[in-house]
Amino acid sequence: MKTLYHFLQNRLLPKSTDEDSRRREFIVNIILAVFILLLGTASLLNLYDSFIDDAKVYAQDALSLWLVIAIFFVFVGFYVLSRMGHFKIASYACIVSVYLLATYLTYRWGVDLPTGILFYVLTIVIAGILIDTSFAFVITTLCAFTILLFGYFQYGQLMIVDHAWKQEAWSIADSIMIVLIYTVIVTVSWLSNREIERSLRRARRSEAELREERDLLEVRVQERTEELKRAELERMSQAYRFVEFGRIAGGIFHDLVNPLTALSLNIESIAASHNTHEAQLGGDLAEDVARARTATTHMRGLMESMRRHIAQEGHSEIFSLSETIRDVVQTLKTYAQDHAVVLSVEVEEGVTTMGDRVAFTQVLTNLLSNAIESFPEVMESREHSERNVYISLTKEGEQIQVTVRDTGPGISEEDQAHIFDPFFSTKGYSHGLGIGLSVTKRIVEKEFSGTLTLSSDVGKGTTFTIYFPQREPPLSSLSH
Repeated sequence: MKTLYHFLQNRLLPKSTDEDSRRREFIVNIILAVFILLLGTASLLNLYDSFIDDAKVYAQDALSLWLVIAIFFVFVGFYVLSRMGHFKIASYACIVSVYLLATYLTYRWGVDLPTGILFYVLTIVIAGILIDTSFAFVITTLCAFTILLFGYFQYGQLMIVDHAWKQEAWSIADSIMIVLIYTVIVTVSWLSNREIERSLRRARRSEAELREERDLLEVRVQERTEELKRAELERMSQAYRFVEFGRIAGGIFHDLVNPLTALSLNIESIAASHNTHEAQLGGDLAEDVARARTATTHMRGLMESMRRHIAQEGHSEIFSLSETIRDVVQTLKTYAQDHAVVLSVEVEEGVTTMGDRVAFTQVLTNLLSNAIESFPEVMESREHSERNVYISLTKEGEQIQVTVRDTGPGISEEDQAHIFDPFFSTKGYSHGLGIGLSVTKRIVEKEFSGTLTLSSDVGKGTTFTIYFPQREPPLSSLSH
Protein backbone atom coordinates (compact mmCIF):
# COMPACT_ATOMS: atom_id res chain seq x y z
CA MET A 1 0.00 0.00 0.00
CA LYS A 2 2.85 2.35 0.87
CA THR A 3 4.54 1.51 -2.43
CA LEU A 4 1.37 2.38 -4.33
CA TYR A 5 1.10 5.66 -2.39
CA HIS A 6 4.66 6.67 -3.24
CA PHE A 7 4.09 5.66 -6.85
CA LEU A 8 0.99 7.85 -7.15
CA GLN A 9 2.65 10.67 -5.24
CA ASN A 10 5.61 10.71 -7.60
CA ARG A 11 3.25 10.72 -10.59
CA LEU A 12 0.95 13.47 -9.34
CA LEU A 13 3.13 15.92 -7.42
CA PRO A 14 3.70 19.19 -9.33
CA LYS A 15 7.11 20.29 -10.56
CA SER A 16 6.45 24.03 -10.70
CA THR A 17 8.11 26.32 -8.17
CA ASP A 18 5.46 29.04 -8.06
CA GLU A 19 2.77 28.38 -5.42
CA ASP A 20 -0.19 29.17 -7.68
CA SER A 21 1.30 27.21 -10.59
CA ARG A 22 1.94 24.22 -8.32
CA ARG A 23 -1.70 24.27 -7.22
CA ARG A 24 -3.04 24.34 -10.77
CA GLU A 25 -0.58 21.71 -12.00
CA PHE A 26 -1.53 19.38 -9.16
CA ILE A 27 -5.25 19.73 -9.95
CA VAL A 28 -4.62 19.11 -13.67
CA ASN A 29 -2.64 15.96 -12.85
CA ILE A 30 -5.41 14.64 -10.58
CA ILE A 31 -8.16 15.34 -13.12
CA LEU A 32 -6.21 13.78 -15.99
CA ALA A 33 -5.38 10.74 -13.86
CA VAL A 34 -9.07 10.28 -13.02
CA PHE A 35 -10.04 10.64 -16.71
CA ILE A 36 -7.41 8.07 -17.68
CA LEU A 37 -8.85 5.74 -15.06
CA LEU A 38 -12.39 6.42 -16.33
CA LEU A 39 -11.48 5.85 -19.98
CA GLY A 40 -9.47 2.74 -19.14
CA THR A 41 -12.49 1.31 -17.34
CA ALA A 42 -14.73 2.29 -20.26
CA SER A 43 -12.36 0.52 -22.65
CA LEU A 44 -12.54 -2.67 -20.60
CA LEU A 45 -16.34 -2.47 -20.43
CA ASN A 46 -16.57 -1.90 -24.17
CA LEU A 47 -14.26 -4.81 -24.77
CA TYR A 48 -16.40 -7.01 -22.52
CA ASP A 49 -19.68 -5.91 -24.16
CA SER A 50 -18.25 -6.42 -27.65
CA PHE A 51 -17.66 -10.08 -26.87
CA ILE A 52 -21.12 -10.63 -25.35
CA ASP A 53 -23.32 -8.59 -27.76
CA ASP A 54 -23.46 -8.61 -31.51
CA ALA A 55 -20.71 -6.31 -32.79
CA LYS A 56 -23.01 -4.42 -35.15
CA VAL A 57 -25.71 -3.92 -32.51
CA TYR A 58 -23.08 -2.83 -29.99
CA ALA A 59 -21.58 -0.29 -32.40
CA GLN A 60 -25.00 1.41 -32.64
CA ASP A 61 -25.62 1.53 -28.88
CA ALA A 62 -22.27 2.79 -27.59
CA LEU A 63 -18.98 4.37 -28.48
CA SER A 64 -16.81 2.03 -30.44
CA LEU A 65 -13.96 0.33 -28.65
CA TRP A 66 -11.37 1.97 -30.88
CA LEU A 67 -12.81 5.45 -30.25
CA VAL A 68 -12.67 4.93 -26.49
CA ILE A 69 -9.09 3.67 -26.74
CA ALA A 70 -8.18 6.65 -28.92
CA ILE A 71 -9.65 9.08 -26.36
CA PHE A 72 -7.78 7.20 -23.63
CA PHE A 73 -4.43 7.76 -25.34
CA VAL A 74 -5.33 11.38 -26.03
CA PHE A 75 -5.71 11.99 -22.29
CA VAL A 76 -2.51 10.07 -21.61
CA GLY A 77 -0.84 12.52 -23.98
CA PHE A 78 -2.34 15.45 -22.05
CA TYR A 79 -0.93 13.95 -18.83
CA VAL A 80 2.54 13.63 -20.36
CA LEU A 81 2.27 17.21 -21.60
CA SER A 82 1.42 18.39 -18.08
CA ARG A 83 4.34 16.46 -16.56
CA MET A 84 6.64 18.14 -19.06
CA GLY A 85 5.66 21.51 -17.59
CA HIS A 86 2.99 22.54 -20.10
CA PHE A 87 0.11 22.11 -17.68
CA LYS A 88 -1.72 25.23 -18.94
CA ILE A 89 -1.91 23.82 -22.46
CA ALA A 90 -2.97 20.47 -21.00
CA SER A 91 -5.73 22.25 -19.01
CA TYR A 92 -7.25 23.93 -22.06
CA ALA A 93 -6.91 20.73 -24.10
CA CYS A 94 -8.66 18.70 -21.38
CA ILE A 95 -11.57 21.17 -21.19
CA VAL A 96 -11.99 21.25 -24.98
CA SER A 97 -11.81 17.43 -25.19
CA VAL A 98 -14.49 16.94 -22.53
CA TYR A 99 -16.69 19.52 -24.26
CA LEU A 100 -16.24 17.79 -27.65
CA LEU A 101 -17.00 14.40 -26.10
CA ALA A 102 -20.21 15.78 -24.52
CA THR A 103 -21.16 17.40 -27.84
CA TYR A 104 -20.58 14.14 -29.75
CA LEU A 105 -22.76 12.22 -27.27
CA THR A 106 -25.49 14.87 -27.55
CA TYR A 107 -25.34 14.92 -31.35
CA ARG A 108 -25.57 11.15 -31.62
CA TRP A 109 -28.06 10.22 -28.89
CA GLY A 110 -29.91 13.48 -28.15
CA VAL A 111 -29.80 16.39 -25.74
CA ASP A 112 -31.66 14.35 -23.12
CA LEU A 113 -28.89 11.77 -22.80
CA PRO A 114 -27.87 11.75 -19.08
CA THR A 115 -24.24 11.02 -19.87
CA GLY A 116 -23.99 14.00 -22.23
CA ILE A 117 -25.55 16.34 -19.66
CA LEU A 118 -23.13 15.11 -17.01
CA PHE A 119 -20.18 15.69 -19.29
CA TYR A 120 -21.33 19.27 -19.96
CA VAL A 121 -21.55 19.84 -16.21
CA LEU A 122 -18.11 18.33 -15.81
CA THR A 123 -16.75 20.67 -18.51
CA ILE A 124 -18.06 23.76 -16.70
CA VAL A 125 -16.70 22.64 -13.30
CA ILE A 126 -13.27 21.81 -14.70
CA ALA A 127 -13.09 25.15 -16.53
CA GLY A 128 -13.82 27.05 -13.31
CA ILE A 129 -11.19 25.16 -11.32
CA LEU A 130 -8.39 24.87 -13.87
CA ILE A 131 -8.67 28.33 -15.43
CA ASP A 132 -10.88 30.87 -13.65
CA THR A 133 -14.50 31.93 -13.12
CA SER A 134 -14.61 34.12 -16.23
CA PHE A 135 -13.57 31.21 -18.42
CA ALA A 136 -16.18 29.04 -16.69
CA PHE A 137 -18.86 31.57 -17.72
CA VAL A 138 -17.60 31.39 -21.31
CA ILE A 139 -17.75 27.58 -21.30
CA THR A 140 -21.20 27.69 -19.67
CA THR A 141 -22.44 29.97 -22.44
CA LEU A 142 -20.92 27.68 -25.07
CA CYS A 143 -22.50 24.55 -23.51
CA ALA A 144 -25.89 26.25 -23.18
CA PHE A 145 -25.74 27.45 -26.79
CA THR A 146 -24.82 23.92 -27.97
CA ILE A 147 -27.68 22.30 -26.04
CA LEU A 148 -30.17 24.92 -27.27
CA LEU A 149 -28.99 24.52 -30.86
CA PHE A 150 -29.12 20.70 -30.81
CA GLY A 151 -32.43 20.83 -28.96
CA TYR A 152 -33.86 23.08 -31.67
CA PHE A 153 -32.55 20.82 -34.42
CA GLN A 154 -33.81 17.75 -32.60
CA TYR A 155 -37.28 19.26 -32.03
CA GLY A 156 -37.57 20.43 -35.62
CA GLN A 157 -36.46 17.04 -36.99
CA LEU A 158 -33.45 18.77 -38.57
CA MET A 159 -31.11 16.37 -36.77
CA ILE A 160 -31.69 12.61 -36.60
CA VAL A 161 -30.68 11.15 -33.24
CA ASP A 162 -30.67 7.55 -32.06
CA HIS A 163 -33.25 7.04 -29.26
CA ALA A 164 -32.78 3.29 -29.13
CA TRP A 165 -31.07 3.63 -25.74
CA LYS A 166 -34.43 4.65 -24.26
CA GLN A 167 -36.03 1.28 -25.09
CA GLU A 168 -33.11 -0.78 -23.81
CA ALA A 169 -32.87 -2.06 -20.26
CA TRP A 170 -30.42 -0.32 -17.98
CA SER A 171 -27.24 -2.40 -17.79
CA ILE A 172 -24.59 -2.73 -15.14
CA ALA A 173 -22.12 -1.13 -17.54
CA ASP A 174 -24.31 1.97 -17.75
CA SER A 175 -24.41 2.17 -13.95
CA ILE A 176 -20.64 1.82 -13.70
CA MET A 177 -20.15 4.57 -16.28
CA ILE A 178 -22.48 6.97 -14.43
CA VAL A 179 -20.71 6.18 -11.14
CA LEU A 180 -17.37 6.90 -12.75
CA ILE A 181 -18.63 10.24 -14.06
CA TYR A 182 -19.92 11.05 -10.57
CA THR A 183 -16.49 10.12 -9.25
CA VAL A 184 -14.85 12.58 -11.60
CA ILE A 185 -17.29 15.32 -10.59
CA VAL A 186 -16.87 14.72 -6.86
CA THR A 187 -13.08 14.56 -7.30
CA VAL A 188 -13.09 17.88 -9.06
CA SER A 189 -15.35 19.37 -6.37
CA TRP A 190 -13.09 17.97 -3.65
CA LEU A 191 -10.06 19.51 -5.30
CA SER A 192 -11.86 22.83 -5.56
CA ASN A 193 -12.89 22.86 -1.90
CA ARG A 194 -9.46 21.63 -0.85
CA GLU A 195 -7.72 24.45 -2.65
CA ILE A 196 -10.20 27.01 -1.34
CA GLU A 197 -9.60 25.82 2.22
CA ARG A 198 -5.84 25.89 1.70
CA SER A 199 -6.09 29.39 0.26
CA LEU A 200 -8.17 30.49 3.24
CA ARG A 201 -5.64 28.99 5.63
CA ARG A 202 -2.83 30.76 3.82
CA ALA A 203 -4.82 33.99 3.89
CA ARG A 204 -5.50 33.64 7.61
CA ARG A 205 -1.87 32.78 8.26
CA SER A 206 -0.74 35.75 6.19
CA GLU A 207 -3.24 37.97 7.99
CA ALA A 208 -1.94 36.76 11.35
CA GLU A 209 1.65 37.34 10.24
CA LEU A 210 0.75 40.80 8.96
CA ARG A 211 -1.03 41.55 12.23
CA GLU A 212 2.00 40.35 14.17
CA GLU A 213 4.30 42.37 11.92
CA ARG A 214 2.06 45.39 12.39
CA ASP A 215 2.17 44.97 16.17
CA LEU A 216 5.95 44.58 16.06
CA LEU A 217 6.18 47.65 13.84
CA GLU A 218 4.04 49.60 16.29
CA VAL A 219 6.30 48.45 19.12
CA ARG A 220 9.39 49.44 17.15
CA VAL A 221 7.89 52.83 16.30
CA GLN A 222 6.93 53.34 19.93
CA GLU A 223 10.39 52.27 21.11
CA ARG A 224 12.02 54.57 18.56
CA THR A 225 9.72 57.41 19.58
CA GLU A 226 10.58 56.85 23.23
CA GLU A 227 14.25 56.71 22.33
CA LEU A 228 13.98 60.02 20.47
CA LYS A 229 12.06 61.51 23.39
CA ARG A 230 14.77 60.36 25.80
CA ALA A 231 17.47 61.81 23.55
CA GLU A 232 15.59 65.10 23.24
CA LEU A 233 14.96 65.17 26.98
CA GLU A 234 18.65 64.53 27.60
CA ARG A 235 19.60 67.46 25.36
CA MET A 236 17.07 69.65 27.11
CA SER A 237 18.40 68.45 30.48
CA GLN A 238 21.88 69.42 29.37
CA ALA A 239 20.64 72.93 28.64
CA TYR A 240 18.69 72.92 31.89
CA ARG A 241 21.89 72.16 33.81
CA PHE A 242 23.36 75.40 32.47
CA VAL A 243 20.26 77.26 33.65
CA GLU A 244 20.58 75.72 37.11
CA PHE A 245 24.29 76.50 37.11
CA GLY A 246 23.53 80.13 36.33
CA ARG A 247 20.97 80.27 39.11
CA ILE A 248 23.37 78.77 41.67
CA ALA A 249 26.27 80.88 40.45
CA GLY A 250 24.15 84.02 40.81
CA GLY A 251 23.65 83.30 44.50
CA ILE A 252 27.33 82.56 45.00
CA PHE A 253 28.36 85.74 43.21
CA HIS A 254 25.97 87.62 45.48
CA ASP A 255 27.65 86.09 48.54
CA LEU A 256 31.06 86.92 47.14
CA VAL A 257 30.23 90.49 46.21
CA ASN A 258 29.18 91.46 49.76
CA PRO A 259 32.53 90.72 51.47
CA LEU A 260 34.47 92.10 48.49
CA THR A 261 32.46 95.33 48.68
CA ALA A 262 33.11 95.57 52.40
CA LEU A 263 36.79 94.85 51.79
CA SER A 264 36.96 97.60 49.19
CA LEU A 265 35.35 100.12 51.55
CA ASN A 266 37.73 99.19 54.36
CA ILE A 267 40.72 99.58 52.08
CA GLU A 268 39.46 103.02 51.08
CA SER A 269 39.05 103.91 54.74
CA ILE A 270 42.59 102.80 55.48
CA ALA A 271 43.88 104.80 52.59
CA ALA A 272 42.01 107.88 53.86
CA SER A 273 42.99 107.69 57.50
CA HIS A 274 45.27 104.79 58.28
CA ASN A 275 46.05 106.27 61.74
CA THR A 276 42.42 106.17 62.89
CA HIS A 277 41.22 103.05 64.63
CA GLU A 278 43.99 100.93 63.08
CA ALA A 279 43.29 97.97 65.35
CA GLN A 280 39.57 98.00 64.62
CA LEU A 281 40.11 98.42 60.88
CA GLY A 282 42.69 95.68 60.87
CA GLY A 283 40.24 93.30 62.53
CA ASP A 284 37.45 94.20 60.14
CA LEU A 285 39.79 93.86 57.21
CA ALA A 286 40.96 90.44 58.30
CA GLU A 287 37.38 89.30 58.80
CA ASP A 288 36.31 90.53 55.37
CA VAL A 289 39.32 88.90 53.69
CA ALA A 290 38.53 85.62 55.45
CA ARG A 291 34.93 85.77 54.32
CA ALA A 292 36.00 86.51 50.74
CA ARG A 293 38.50 83.65 50.79
CA THR A 294 35.87 81.24 52.13
CA ALA A 295 33.34 82.28 49.51
CA THR A 296 35.97 82.02 46.77
CA THR A 297 37.02 78.54 47.88
CA HIS A 298 33.41 77.42 48.08
CA MET A 299 32.72 78.86 44.64
CA ARG A 300 35.79 77.15 43.13
CA GLY A 301 34.73 73.76 44.49
CA LEU A 302 31.15 74.19 43.38
CA MET A 303 32.26 75.37 39.95
CA GLU A 304 34.35 72.21 39.52
CA SER A 305 31.46 70.03 40.69
CA MET A 306 29.09 71.79 38.32
CA ARG A 307 31.57 71.32 35.47
CA ARG A 308 31.59 67.57 36.07
CA HIS A 309 27.82 67.51 36.42
CA ILE A 310 27.26 69.42 33.19
CA ALA A 311 29.68 67.10 31.41
CA GLN A 312 27.82 64.15 33.01
CA GLU A 313 30.94 62.96 34.77
CA GLY A 314 29.41 61.24 37.77
CA HIS A 315 31.30 61.92 41.03
CA SER A 316 30.21 60.11 44.20
CA GLU A 317 31.39 61.39 47.55
CA ILE A 318 30.31 61.47 51.17
CA PHE A 319 28.57 64.77 51.81
CA SER A 320 26.46 66.32 54.53
CA LEU A 321 22.82 66.67 53.56
CA SER A 322 22.17 69.35 56.17
CA GLU A 323 25.09 71.49 54.98
CA THR A 324 24.06 71.03 51.35
CA ILE A 325 20.50 72.11 52.14
CA ARG A 326 21.76 75.21 53.95
CA ASP A 327 24.08 76.05 51.05
CA VAL A 328 21.19 75.80 48.56
CA VAL A 329 18.93 77.91 50.77
CA GLN A 330 21.70 80.50 51.12
CA THR A 331 22.19 80.50 47.36
CA LEU A 332 18.48 81.08 46.67
CA LYS A 333 17.99 83.51 49.55
CA THR A 334 18.24 86.59 47.34
CA TYR A 335 15.99 85.00 44.70
CA ALA A 336 13.40 84.30 47.40
CA GLN A 337 13.61 87.85 48.72
CA ASP A 338 12.98 89.19 45.23
CA HIS A 339 9.73 87.20 45.25
CA ALA A 340 8.89 88.21 48.84
CA VAL A 341 9.13 84.59 49.95
CA VAL A 342 10.48 83.49 53.33
CA LEU A 343 12.58 80.28 53.40
CA SER A 344 12.46 78.28 56.64
CA VAL A 345 14.90 75.43 57.28
CA GLU A 346 14.56 72.59 59.79
CA VAL A 347 17.16 69.88 59.31
CA GLU A 348 18.49 67.02 61.39
CA GLU A 349 22.20 67.44 61.95
CA GLY A 350 24.83 64.86 61.11
CA VAL A 351 22.92 63.19 58.26
CA THR A 352 25.33 62.15 55.50
CA THR A 353 25.09 59.97 52.44
CA MET A 354 27.18 58.74 49.52
CA GLY A 355 26.36 60.19 46.11
CA ASP A 356 26.64 63.08 43.69
CA ARG A 357 26.46 66.25 45.76
CA VAL A 358 25.86 68.50 42.75
CA ALA A 359 22.99 66.27 41.57
CA PHE A 360 21.37 66.57 45.01
CA THR A 361 21.96 70.33 44.86
CA GLN A 362 20.19 70.45 41.51
CA VAL A 363 17.21 68.54 42.95
CA LEU A 364 16.84 70.92 45.89
CA THR A 365 17.44 73.99 43.75
CA ASN A 366 14.71 72.99 41.33
CA LEU A 367 12.18 72.11 44.04
CA LEU A 368 12.86 75.33 45.96
CA SER A 369 12.79 77.43 42.78
CA ASN A 370 9.43 75.90 41.81
CA ALA A 371 8.10 76.56 45.30
CA ILE A 372 9.24 80.19 45.17
CA GLU A 373 7.83 80.69 41.66
CA SER A 374 4.51 79.07 42.58
CA PHE A 375 3.39 82.29 44.31
CA PRO A 376 1.68 84.97 42.23
CA GLU A 377 3.31 88.31 41.52
CA VAL A 378 4.04 90.37 44.64
CA MET A 379 1.20 92.70 45.63
CA GLU A 380 1.71 95.74 47.80
CA SER A 381 -1.00 94.72 50.23
CA ARG A 382 0.11 91.08 50.57
CA GLU A 383 2.06 90.26 53.71
CA HIS A 384 5.32 88.43 53.25
CA SER A 385 4.58 86.03 56.11
CA GLU A 386 1.90 84.41 53.97
CA ARG A 387 4.46 83.47 51.34
CA ASN A 388 6.47 80.74 53.05
CA VAL A 389 8.52 77.78 51.88
CA TYR A 390 9.56 75.15 54.44
CA ILE A 391 12.48 72.77 53.97
CA SER A 392 12.96 69.84 56.35
CA LEU A 393 15.36 66.90 56.65
CA THR A 394 14.71 63.84 58.82
CA LYS A 395 16.16 60.35 59.08
CA GLU A 396 14.38 57.21 60.29
CA GLY A 397 16.54 54.12 60.38
CA GLU A 398 18.25 53.91 57.01
CA GLN A 399 15.64 56.02 55.24
CA ILE A 400 16.13 59.74 54.60
CA GLN A 401 13.26 62.13 54.00
CA VAL A 402 13.56 65.61 52.51
CA THR A 403 10.42 67.76 52.28
CA VAL A 404 9.81 71.03 50.44
CA ARG A 405 6.45 72.59 51.31
CA ASP A 406 5.01 75.90 50.20
CA THR A 407 1.88 77.85 51.10
CA GLY A 408 1.18 78.78 47.50
CA PRO A 409 -1.98 78.34 45.42
CA GLY A 410 -1.55 74.56 45.02
CA ILE A 411 -1.92 72.33 41.97
CA SER A 412 -5.20 71.01 40.54
CA GLU A 413 -5.84 67.25 40.44
CA GLU A 414 -5.85 67.34 36.64
CA ASP A 415 -2.37 68.93 36.56
CA GLN A 416 -1.05 66.64 39.30
CA ALA A 417 -1.47 63.65 36.96
CA HIS A 418 0.99 65.23 34.48
CA ILE A 419 3.25 67.23 36.76
CA PHE A 420 6.25 64.91 36.21
CA ASP A 421 5.74 64.61 32.44
CA PRO A 422 8.47 66.16 30.28
CA PHE A 423 7.62 69.60 28.85
CA PHE A 424 4.53 69.97 31.06
CA SER A 425 4.32 73.23 32.98
CA THR A 426 1.66 74.98 35.02
CA LYS A 427 3.52 78.29 34.65
CA GLY A 428 3.41 78.56 30.86
CA TYR A 429 6.29 78.33 28.42
CA SER A 430 7.33 81.93 29.08
CA HIS A 431 8.47 80.87 32.58
CA GLY A 432 10.22 77.61 31.71
CA LEU A 433 10.51 74.55 29.51
CA GLY A 434 8.54 72.23 31.77
CA ILE A 435 11.35 69.70 32.20
CA GLY A 436 12.56 70.66 35.70
CA LEU A 437 10.38 68.26 37.68
CA SER A 438 10.86 65.39 35.21
CA VAL A 439 14.64 65.83 35.45
CA THR A 440 14.39 66.08 39.24
CA LYS A 441 12.39 62.87 39.48
CA ARG A 442 14.84 61.09 37.22
CA ILE A 443 17.83 62.21 39.31
CA VAL A 444 16.17 61.08 42.54
CA GLU A 445 15.38 57.66 41.07
CA LYS A 446 18.61 57.13 39.13
CA GLU A 447 21.26 58.76 41.32
CA PHE A 448 19.81 58.08 44.78
CA SER A 449 17.49 55.06 44.21
CA GLY A 450 14.67 57.04 45.79
CA THR A 451 11.20 58.33 45.07
CA LEU A 452 9.70 61.77 44.61
CA THR A 453 6.05 62.21 45.61
CA LEU A 454 3.61 65.09 45.41
CA SER A 455 0.65 66.16 47.49
CA SER A 456 -1.24 69.39 46.93
CA ASP A 457 -4.41 71.16 47.99
CA VAL A 458 -5.72 73.99 45.84
CA GLY A 459 -5.57 77.20 47.84
CA LYS A 460 -3.43 75.69 50.63
CA GLY A 461 -0.11 74.74 49.10
CA THR A 462 2.02 71.96 47.69
CA THR A 463 4.43 69.47 49.25
CA PHE A 464 7.18 67.52 47.46
CA THR A 465 8.72 64.68 49.46
CA ILE A 466 11.92 62.81 48.63
CA TYR A 467 12.55 59.35 50.11
CA PHE A 468 15.85 57.60 49.56
CA PRO A 469 18.06 55.12 51.42
CA GLN A 470 21.19 56.31 53.20
CA ARG A 471 24.29 55.10 51.41
CA GLU A 472 27.60 54.27 53.00
CA PRO A 473 30.92 54.22 51.14
CA PRO A 474 32.27 50.78 50.23
CA LEU A 475 34.83 49.25 52.60
CA SER A 476 37.53 49.33 49.90
CA SER A 477 37.31 53.11 49.69
CA LEU A 478 37.46 53.46 53.49
CA SER A 479 40.66 51.39 53.62
CA HIS A 480 42.34 53.83 51.25
